[in-house]
Amino acid sequence: MLYYRQSICFNPNYNVTRPDIQIESFGTTFTDSLGIYIQDQIDITDNLHLLVGGRFNFTKQYDSLDTFSQGDQAFSPRVGIVYQPIKPISLYASYSQSFTPVIGRSRTNSPFEPERGNQYEVGIKADITNKLSATLAAFQITKTNVQTSDPVDPINFSIQIGEQRSRGVEFSIGGEILPGWNIIAGYAYTDARVTEDTACAIILTTVLLIKKF
Repeated sequence: MLYYRQSICFNPNYNVTRPDIQIESFGTTFTDSLGIYIQDQIDITDNLHLLVGGRFNFTKQYDSLDTFSQGDQAFSPRVGIVYQPIKPISLYASYSQSFTPVIGRSRTNSPFEPERGNQYEVGIKADITNKLSATLAAFQITKTNVQTSDPVDPINFSIQIGEQRSRGVEFSIGGEILPGWNIIAGYAYTDARVTEDTACAIILTTVLLIKKF
């Protein structure tokens, strides 16, 4: 059996140009939020009630590397009305807006706009017994500035689509049906769609594979 020893001699050359190495930096993003609520319930009659309110939203976003700073503010109103034709039955309708800050920037280094939402809801609540009640409601929620992957660079960047709409019906029942026996049950149907999108994005009609049932 023969054994071979291989000797390797190094003669380094230090007279070379230093390569251009891009060093990534890591930081922490902070979000400061302040919300001020106002709300009042007005009894127009004994069986007609009005709820009026809103929230003042103030947000500021910044990072530990001082590379960006962004602030947003908005007022989100809320209005609701309840009518009781008879005491066990309540008919109601409501409208509200939402405001959610979005952290980050797009591929073009533009700061993201806050996500805004509008919600409409109508429904009926029935007190079947003193311990059992049921609610049936229909709603529509419209959101704008919702984030999705950038089709140019979906791994590293996001864009904000134009508008996302959700419509549906919800039913719930809960309470005591017999002494010691309680029931909690519900059903929901939701149809979520992108109603407006950006010109360069290819977005599925159904949003995020939301279950309808």
